[in-house]
Amino acid sequence: MSLVPRLSVKFLILLLSFLSSPGIAATTALAPLDTSSPRSLLTGFLAITTDTYARGAELLKGYRASGRLYMTAEEREAIFKIKNEAFKLAPAIDLSILPAITRDESERRVMIQLKEVLDRVDLPPEQEIPDAKMMKELGKTRWQIPRTEVAIQQIESGPRKGDYIFSADTIERLSGMYEIAKSLPYVTRTTENWYERQIQYPIGPMFSLAKFIPSRWILNDVTIASSNILFLHQPLWRWFGMLLVAGVVGLIAKSLLRWTARLQREREDPLGYLTLLRPFTVVILSAFSARVLGDVLRVSDAVFLTLIPTIWAIFFVALSWLFWNLGDVLAEAIIASEHMIKGSINSQLTRFLMRLITFCMVVATLVIGGQSLGLPAYSIIASIGVGGLAVALAAQHTLANLLASLIIMFEKPFVIGSRVNVGGQAGTVKSVGFRSTQIQADGGTVISIPNDKVISGPIQADNTRPQNHISATLRVPNITPVESIRAFVAQARDHLTSSANVKAPSVNVGVSGLTQDGVEVQLEFILSGPFGDRVAERKNEILLDLLDLGAKSGILNGEAVVRRN
Repeated sequence: MSLVPRLSVKFLILLLSFLSSPGIAATTALAPLDTSSPRSLLTGFLAITTDTYARGAELLKGYRASGRLYMTAEEREAIFKIKNEAFKLAPAIDLSILPAITRDESERRVMIQLKEVLDRVDLPPEQEIPDAKMMKELGKTRWQIPRTEVAIQQIESGPRKGDYIFSADTIERLSGMYEIAKSLPYVTRTTENWYERQIQYPIGPMFSLAKFIPSRWILNDVTIASSNILFLHQPLWRWFGMLLVAGVVGLIAKSLLRWTARLQREREDPLGYLTLLRPFTVVILSAFSARVLGDVLRVSDAVFLTLIPTIWAIFFVALSWLFWNLGDVLAEAIIASEHMIKGSINSQLTRFLMRLITFCMVVATLVIGGQSLGLPAYSIIASIGVGGLAVALAAQHTLANLLASLIIMFEKPFVIGSRVNVGGQAGTVKSVGFRSTQIQADGGTVISIPNDKVISGPIQADNTRPQNHISATLRVPNITPVESIRAFVAQARDHLTSSANVKAPSVNVGVSGLTQDGVEVQLEFILSGPFGDRVAERKNEILLDLLDLGAKSGILNGEAVVRRN
């Protein structure tokens, strides 16, 4: 016995007519929809849906009669051609009241419900429906179908000025109109029970997977039986589908998050690339879930209007999170590529500018997301403005420090490694942040001074010897042969020139003085790559290498002394 249920031809027509409905459905070979008057709009809408319905029915009847498991490539192409022709009906309805993010999926529901309502209405004769001339003579821009709340409204501005469409208030009340109309008898039985059938049967999965899974297997006795078991107006098979999607997405998310956590434990990530993986995962999975639920499973009614906007809201929040982290990553990448010291003024300025750019991107993303979800942009911007004012009032001291940090970054009264005296606190500048400047006193204590205090008083700074400028003196015993010293100087110069992070032009190695105790060899160079504490680490590594080189060359005789300037 065939797996296909013995469905009536009428029911099969209903199935495909759903496929060919607007939103995924189509126009016909008829002329484009004429929206110049209420008459042309209404008759054109009915004619196009009827013609599309008939073409789809003929295609599905042919497949059903063939006995084949799979649809042919020609049949699938014909189906998608019908889908792609749907745009002819799109100008017929004012969908501006619907959230942009759900508009494509909602268009299908709106068109079917509107057709169902019209099929239960005793429409006036065509000649009594006003055309453009009659509307002009009446001096009206709106016409309402007698004994209904269905209204056709003229567009008063914009590129479509003068066109007629089913009004926004009609679309807003359409679900309620359908609930009342569905208990009424049909006047025209061309699409009987269309909406009820399309929300119950697995039409979306059947046609979305037609190339891979036989449609006869999807639309079988089991799915037909489960379609009659409804919860929240959703058939049982759709709830199984939603659980399957949730399980797959949850499994993928859990695996990726575990993988990300393991990478963060096992690998160094100085630039923070791994911080992008989690928000990127949420962005991809939320977009995937919304598309599958809306386009394939085709959830409907209250479940659709609640679930889909929620998932898209998660998408926009995750996208904002991704942009925010991306700003940090790009800032650190720029700092590394330009060999800036991690806590330097230039590096902090780079971070600030990238943070400003990413803040603008986050705000733009949230505004666009809010608009897509049906929230007015001016309300979102006003909320951000009020929130920003509240934060500013509550954090005046913090903002003062931030402004002071920007003044320091642009004026650059000192650099990292400078010897400074700020408000009686003397030491070497260790880092400049957005709240405070850290100074390392001669005793090793690190002092944090708020930036507003730094710029409010006189600053004494010696910028001639920043932290990455290394100068050291190696004392060689006076009994060391001159040739050995000359060979060590050449070897030390070559070693420094070839060392990582050392600027070759800055290398200076030579005898700087003669004393009774020995010969002083001056070692001078500039580090270009290390950041923050790594400057001291790299300096120690290089000096120890030079001591090791001196010991191997025999010039130290175990009595080497290093005096750092």
